[in-house]
This record gives sequence, structure tokens and C-alpha cells, in this order.
Amino acid sequence: MLFRLLMLIVAYGAASALYAGNVVSVTGGSGAVGSQVTLSVGLQTDGSDAVAAEIHIPLPDEITPVGECVVNTSRLPSHLVKAEARTGEYVIVIFDLAATPFTTGSGEAVRFSLNLGENPGVFDLTPTVKLSNAAGQAVEATATGESLTVLGARLEVDAVTLDFGRVPIRGTYTRQVTVRNTGTTALQFSPIATAMPGLSAVPALTELPAGESTQLVLTYSPTVRSSGETDRLILESNSVGRAPRLIVTAEPFSVNELHVGSAEGISDTEVTISLRMNNMEPIVAAQASFVLPQGLEYVDGSAAAADRASALSVMASVDDSRRLTVFLYSLSNTAVDGEDGELLTFRLLLTGQSTTHTLRPENVVLANAAGENMVSATENGRVTIRAPYISGSSTLSLGNKPITGTHTFNYTVRNYGSAPLLIERVVSPDGVAVCDALLPATVAQGGTFTLPITIADPLLGDFNSTVNIYSNAPNERVKSVTVSGSFYSPNELVFTGEFVDGVFVMGAYLLNEAPITAVQMDVVVPEGVTTSAANLKMAERAGSHSGTLAAVGEGRYRVIVFSLSNAAFSGNSGEIFTIRFTPGEADPRTISVENIKLSGNDGVDYTTPNSQTKHVRGVEIQNAPIQVDGGYQAFVSASTFGFADEIPEYQWSVADETIASVSADGTVTGLFIGETTLKLQATDARGVTYKASSPLYVLQVSGIDDATSNAAPVEYFTLQGVRVERPSAPGIYLRRQGSTITKVRIAAE
Repeated sequence: MLFRLLMLIVAYGAASALYAGNVVSVTGGSGAVGSQVTLSVGLQTDGSDAVAAEIHIPLPDEITPVGECVVNTSRLPSHLVKAEARTGEYVIVIFDLAATPFTTGSGEAVRFSLNLGENPGVFDLTPTVKLSNAAGQAVEATATGESLTVLGARLEVDAVTLDFGRVPIRGTYTRQVTVRNTGTTALQFSPIATAMPGLSAVPALTELPAGESTQLVLTYSPTVRSSGETDRLILESNSVGRAPRLIVTAEPFSVNELHVGSAEGISDTEVTISLRMNNMEPIVAAQASFVLPQGLEYVDGSAAAADRASALSVMASVDDSRRLTVFLYSLSNTAVDGEDGELLTFRLLLTGQSTTHTLRPENVVLANAAGENMVSATENGRVTIRAPYISGSSTLSLGNKPITGTHTFNYTVRNYGSAPLLIERVVSPDGVAVCDALLPATVAQGGTFTLPITIADPLLGDFNSTVNIYSNAPNERVKSVTVSGSFYSPNELVFTGEFVDGVFVMGAYLLNEAPITAVQMDVVVPEGVTTSAANLKMAERAGSHSGTLAAVGEGRYRVIVFSLSNAAFSGNSGEIFTIRFTPGEADPRTISVENIKLSGNDGVDYTTPNSQTKHVRGVEIQNAPIQVDGGYQAFVSASTFGFADEIPEYQWSVADETIASVSADGTVTGLFIGETTLKLQATDARGVTYKASSPLYVLQVSGIDDATSNAAPVEYFTLQGVRVERPSAPGIYLRRQGSTITKVRIAAE
């Protein structure tokens, strides 16, 4: 009902205020928490026609008005006042039912009292105000306010629980809690009482100014193990309100740790593993299990007590799941001496490849005399294996080898491991392959080693053998290498070709180790090249043999050379027959031979594996026929056909050395006018001879002049192509005089 009335009296129109200089002010003050203060609202007017005011003063929740709001009649003699506390504010309305304007001037308008509550702080009392005139128009006004200070200290903490966790006894541990003074006066701490053994709490400051913070330091030094400790600390001080409580928990334990040592070694060696105990309790028995990975083997009977546990007994066993369990015990409950040191050792045999294994203790028991398991922590160990790693091919093909001579091949072994590789021995179960290396041999990490292996007493034909390499490599203790190949008797036909008087002559040159009694082959010729049976001639080596030659297809002739008495060709190398071919327009140098068969008197086929297809091979003199002037030189070159990479060695000669001479490099010198033959012979690495020839013509040399060495001056003399300035030895010389060359006989003096 009050505010309906006020709405009629203090109505706001859209018009602006007519006057300025109206001020509403609220005085400030201070007081201790729980006390009361009286404040006033001042009103200053400038003669405007303001008749009513509505004032909103902000108040925190804990500060509440006490009693009535009283108007100052000396300043407002005819006005009334109504006040009401709302959420967060105190509302005062000043009005006059007769709409009498405020008296010009200043002074206290109303007074009211506040209960300061229990909330220290500084609060701004600046109000919001509304003034209006009798017409309900808003009158311009300003508002000012001072501060209300509630005096008191307030303690706040940033945590209410603190857990030291699981901590070893005989140590000192600290935690900190931040405490703040959110009040307006200094905070004074009272001594903090603790009930937890070994716990103390001390603030960094005994007096904390308003608005500041400090650390409450809690120190914990347990001496006795426990399953859990709890303390509730009351932080007594001059703080308003209830004293904060801090819950402190901890689990002190005695340190009894089992540490597994680490080790490193080379495969096939043993390493010692040490179990070390750090203990605060008297320990009378210990137990630990380890699951052994492949590559680690327990050495039976190797578990032994260390010096500090020499009064205790040791037992160890490995079950079917490869779990190694070691026990240390005393029937008389004798404790292990001291509180730190080696407890026991055992040995492991390293059999695996290069790797690192973790030794993780399981089912660990460190028992005191009461039978309690006092283990507090364990530490894993590591076992590093350094091992060689053998690598090499598992097969070795020797291909086709002649049965004659000694055949040795090299087999390379590589060590890709992290330790030296020891090659102990090399064995061939059938005795065919024999290793000639000096063993045992050591191969460094990343290195290689060559094993020379000889095939002993080979038999004719295909063979398979096995070589077993024994080493310390765990990846392959015995490396088996399959050796295969074929041995043959080195019997081979080589075919030579030569042009003789316009006819191409092919010769069959037999190189044989075994006695060969018959040969058969197909001669394949290019189109236009022909021959007949009459052109097949036996050589001296085939004096007791017969031969047949017949066409068996277009461009194909079959040749069979045999002995009715099964006699072998004489000797072991040389020509056995020739065939003359009419070249026609085709090139006979492309003749090839296929399906070669070499038969022995025992009926065995002794054909060399690479003799299935052969090509005719030969040498030729380039630019034949050769012409050279007497007294001059010409360089003659040679070429080959049918050869692959092999280059035969050339030998030059002249049929009549009085007409011309030839040097080793093919330089021809004309000596006399005439015709002779330049011959070329070449020999390959197996001793097969290839021949070629060319007519050689020497031109423009006059007859013999019987002049002596003191004859008329000449440019020079030559003797068999060698130039001399003046002959001193008797002989027939060529004399050059201008463009004329004559023969000169120099007689002995």
C-alpha cells in the first residue's frame, strides 16, 4: 500500500528536470563485526521544486537495518519517511502529502541504524536516487556515498584435506597449505595442536595482515609403520565464524625393497644375477619368482646366499612353465644382517640371440619373524645377450665343372650379430666336400670369413652334397649348405674356318680327356652354301676312322665319324677332319654346328655341356691381296670371326722371305719384285690353331747392280727392310736413288 501511494506522489514524466544542484549523500562509518552503527542521509537542494525522493542504498546480505528510519524535522519539517529492507539494498522514500517542496539548503534528511553482522569487509554505500516535483516530473539529482567498514579477521584455506600418501618411515616430509586473511583486521593464529605422531603444523606468520596470505607448513616425520594415520587439525585464530578444519592423512611404511641386478654377456656363456635387499625390518625369509624367457636357462645348483645372509639357507627350482623360484629361509628365524646389501645370487646360461630381457620379480615375499610380508617395492633387472648371427646362402651351385684338376670354391660366412662368431668345424657327411680352412676361426661383428671348400674325388655326372658349418651362433647352430653341380670329362670340339683358293674349309678340332671313338653332329649352313660327302676328309688323328656326310634337311648336313674297330682318336688334341664348302653368294663364316655327340668306347656320352651349339671360328687378313713396293713398308691388320671375348695371339710369316719380310706387328717390307704368300696363324688359350693366307705382291724393284759400297751416292740402302746409311757387310741390298730402287750386291772385301 506504501508504494502505491508513493507511485502517485513520486511519478516520473518524460520532461527533463528544470533545476540542477540537488545532491543526496550517504555517510560512512565503521564498526566491529556484530556491532551496530548509525548512518545518515543528507539532502542538498538548490531551490528547485522537488517534493519527493526515492533512495536505494546497497547493503550486503549480512548487514541489516535495525529500528526505524527517522526523518530530521529541522531539515524536512513537513515530510514523512518510509523505509524497507530488500535483497541487497535498503530503500528509503521521502514524501509530503501536500506536495511541499524541499527547503533550499543542505543537511541531514534521515537517520538509520545497521547491524554489521559477521562479514568483515569494506562496502560502498553510494545510493541511486530519484527526485520528482509536484507535477510528477523528474528533477535532476546526483548521489554520493561513503564506505562502510566492518572490522574483523577472516581465515580461509585453499584445501580442507591433505594426504601425505604412502611414505617410508625415518624420513621427513612436508606439505603446504595456503591460508588467507580475507578480513579487514590482522589475523592472529593460535598454536595448532596435532594428534598424529610425527606431525607438526606451523604457519609461516603468526600474525597475518588483512588481505594477505601465507603458507601453513605441515611437517611429517614418522618413525613407526602403520596401515594409515588421520588427524583433524583445527586452525584456531581470531577469525570470525567457525574455525577451519584440515584433515591430514598418511600411510607410513617401513622400506623393505628387493632389487634385481642387471647383467650382460655373450651367448653360450653364464652371467650372475644378484638380488639385493634394502630393509628396515628384520627379515628372516625371502622369496621371488621369475618367468625365464627363451634364451635364459637357470644353472642348476647355482643359487647361493650372500655374506649378509650366510646364516640362512637357499633353495631354487624351475617348473614346467619355466618359472624360476628362489627361497631364502631360516628354520630358527635368524634375521639377515644389516639393512642394505646383496641377499643372494644365481647364474643364468645365455642361449638366445641378441636381445635384452627383463627380469621381473613376482610373488615377492620379505617376511619378518611374525610371518608378515614386509615388501614395499621391487626393482626389475635386465639381462642383455650379445650373440653372433651367422648368415650365408643355404645353397651353392657349382654348375658344370671338368672332372680333371682340383675344384675349390669359396663360401662366404657373414656375422650380423653383436658378438664374435666362432666357426668350430665344417663337416661333409658324405666326404665329398672338404674344407681347407684352418679352424676354429673367429669372425668379428659385422665381418666376413671365406671357407675354401674342395670337391674331392668327384665322379662323372651330377652330384649333390651337404656341408655342415658348426658355430656358436644361436640362430643356426649347424648351418647346412647344399652343394650341387655336374662333373664332365673335358671333351670338346672346336671348329675352325679358312678360305683356301676361294673355298671355305671347316676343320673339326677335338680336345679330349677321355678316349673318344666316334662323333656325330649337324652342320647348319646359310642359304647358298653347299658341300657333299666327297668334301669330308679325315685328318691324321682319324686315320683308322670312317666318315659320312649327308644332307638331312634344308641347309643341314649330318656328319658321323666312327671306327668299326671301336678305336679311339689318337692323341688328346688336334684336327680330326675337314669339310670343304662352296660359298656361293652366302657368307660361310656363319656356319654353326648343333647336336654334337662324343662317344667313348664304353658307350658313355662324353659331350661337354657347353658343346651343344658351336660356331665356326677363324682369322682373316684384311684388304687381301697385299701389295707393297720394293723398299717400302705396308701395315697389314687381321680380324677374327666366331670368337666372343677371346682374342687369339697372332703370328705372321712370309712364304718366300727373299721377296718380302713381315714383323710381329704385321708390318710387311718389300724386298724383291715378285709374288709370295703372307701367312697368318693364331692360337687360342687351349692351343687350337687358326690359319689364313693372302697373296703378297712386291712391285717396282730393278735388277741387281753389282756396285760396291762406294758406288755413286744414294739416299740410303735397306737390307731386309732395315735401313743403313752405308753397307759394311756383304749381302744384297736395296738401293734408293731418287725414285729408282735397285738391288745391289755388296761383295766381301
